[in-house]
Amino acid sequence: MTLPLRRALALLFAGLFVLVALASIAYGRGYRFDFKTRNIRLTGVILLAGAPDRVQVKIDDGEPKNVSLPTTFRGLLPTTHTISLSAPGYESQIFTLNVRSGQTTFATDIQLYQGSPFTTVRTGIPKHAILAPDGSAVAWLENQKITISDTTSVKHLTVALDVESLTWSESNDNLLLQNENQATLAIVSHAGILREKSYVLPVGNRPKIDQLLNDRMVYSAVQTIPGSTSWLLLDESSAWILQPNGDLTLATRWGNQIVGAMHLGRQSLATIRREEVLVRNITNSQTALYEIPGITQASVGLSEGELNLLIADGDLLQWKRGKLF
Repeated sequence: MTLPLRRALALLFAGLFVLVALASIAYGRGYRFDFKTRNIRLTGVILLAGAPDRVQVKIDDGEPKNVSLPTTFRGLLPTTHTISLSAPGYESQIFTLNVRSGQTTFATDIQLYQGSPFTTVRTGIPKHAILAPDGSAVAWLENQKITISDTTSVKHLTVALDVESLTWSESNDNLLLQNENQATLAIVSHAGILREKSYVLPVGNRPKIDQLLNDRMVYSAVQTIPGSTSWLLLDESSAWILQPNGDLTLATRWGNQIVGAMHLGRQSLATIRREEVLVRNITNSQTALYEIPGITQASVGLSEGELNLLIADGDLLQWKRGKLF
């Protein structure tokens, strides 16, 4: 090999080394070649966090990967990416995220919902029964006898008053016995009947809510959001979230009649209609739909993600409970 040829090869290998080194540095800093635009572009990062802990993630047409949340995906071209999430026993979800050059896109409120979670708690419940707001019991009045049932027991209480109807107190702990004018005649603790303990009626938080609202809206129902210091307020057509500092934001509107709307925690809002339950993450619009004909009443549960339903069963009702996450 001649000396000029050896020098030419040395220069060639040196040039290749510099190119490879520069390409490695650029790759390490997040630069990729975009075949669509035929340009080298700075990529971005997606950070996923939420529940359940173990999920399978597929980005666009890539291979599915089993990961633990939270997790990050790097080297993504700046464009809109389709994210598919799945886990055993949960409803799969697909949503889109917009990635920007050199930035991290956060999706930190992911919540997959369980598939077919509802089971029957109790059957043979009279149609005029009422479900406790915390989903812990049902109660009904028949021939001046109050019956209260939880998941394990049924207790009866005979009253001497001229009671026409029952309703649950705002505290969830008590039953208000009312006359034909809806005036409260007496207060009965369903915990007291079921557990044979005394009862105390706590002061509700409506005065505080009314003060924070300052006449900005009229609401028909209020619920404390699980795991939060905020409230879910309902009117005839929508649900709102009221923060302790007075901030009021719209959670959702509905176009047809609903049985109720319940905040289940983790930004999950359940809208209950006569034939279905629609659960939506109000942060990133993940949804799950459960078709359940004959729903008459609904309430939250004693833990996050729990939903209780009373469902028509001929001339009676069934009490069903589901743990959605």
